[in-house]
Amino acid sequence: MEFEVRLDPVLQASTGGAAEGIAVENVLVTDDIASAPPSETDKRRGIAGGFTVFKVMGAAAERGDSLAEVVPWARRTPGPSRWP
Repeated sequence: MEFEVRLDPVLQASTGGAAEGIAVENVLVTDDIASAPPSETDKRRGIAGGFTVFKVMGAAAERGDSLAEVVPWARRTPGPSRWP
């Protein structure tokens, strides 16, 4: 199964938000054990690990963490969610 990632809409939204003075960060999430072997984890695609990232980001933001504090959590979270 092949998943296509379209980043253009994300980048357009980021650029537009930044142009309006909104703080913007992009976090790319890859996971899914079925889509690539352990030696190619950067090619994995799926939602299980991504869902975990979104929940962690939401909880940190709800707690009142700034964007600068939330983004590192998001970038750290996918690794532990991956199956070898």
